Amino acid sequence: MKPRLRETRHAGTGRGAKPYLTSDAPALRVTANLISAYASLSLGRTAPARKCLQRPIDDAESAAPDELLPAFGACVPSTLLHLPAYRTQSLGDIFAQLPEGLRLCACHMPAHRHHLDGNYERSVGIIHGAQAMAGFAYVIPGIYLGIMESIDLMALKRIDEAKSVFMRTRQIALPDGLIEGFGEHHGLLSGLIEACLKRDYPEDYRRAIDITHRFSSGWRRLHGPITEKDVADNLTTTEFSVAMLINRGWTNHEVAQLLGVSENTIKYHLTHAYEKLHIRGRKELGQYMLR
Repeated sequence: MKPRLRETRHAGTGRGAKPYLTSDAPALRVTANLISAYASLSLGRTAPARKCLQRPIDDAESAAPDELLPAFGACVPSTLLHLPAYRTQSLGDIFAQLPEGLRLCACHMPAHRHHLDGNYERSVGIIHGAQAMAGFAYVIPGIYLGIMESIDLMALKRIDEAKSVFMRTRQIALPDGLIEGFGEHHGLLSGLIEACLKRDYPEDYRRAIDITHRFSSGWRRLHGPITEKDVADNLTTTEFSVAMLINRGWTNHEVAQLLGVSENTIKYHLTHAYEKLHIRGRKELGQYMLR
């Protein structure tokens, strides 16, 4: 029954956004298409997701020079879904036209881009600036900015801080059960879901991993044909987290400490990952990990 309820939630989200996909209000149209695209990916519906992601690009290309909101909608998937970049005006110009709540959500985008470029401290700075503007008055931005900060802190190996931010963000998500963002960012969270939830909050862990499977499956079907790059799709979530960390230069001992398991367990996961990917060792992992 519970998997069916989760599917209904995603389906309901898509239905709720549908009336606004072609709205005359630009902010509604952009938001509805992005929400619908993410819901479709979580349901494995690649074609509708692609259509919803293409609509903001079409809008941006036909918009007047001073109408920058459609450009924001076109930029979002290129960053958050790791797709080819959409060239447009500066993000500062775009943000100035966004409503406050959407502007805070949008801060997740440059933070994510700086993370992908390896500018982790700069990403954290953007997040702290956004949080200082509105605190957690807006729940959704609060969740996604918190998740992004956790990702940056993991990349900086500030593990205790990463765990603290992750758990604080979980508290924001709990009242409404908004666990989706955690599952969508599983790979980039680099083992935090396993480290923070698996033992002490097994129901949250199970939900997050279920969402990870659903979303990542849809994302890969969208991402692969567009970028002509493959991300590993035959690893367990734990194997993928271990492989991500090893690919980022972590030692077996460091990964074992994070996940609270033995080094032999990490070696076990790595051996299975190498076998599934048909590679010989960690030097070859990069081609199959998130970039």
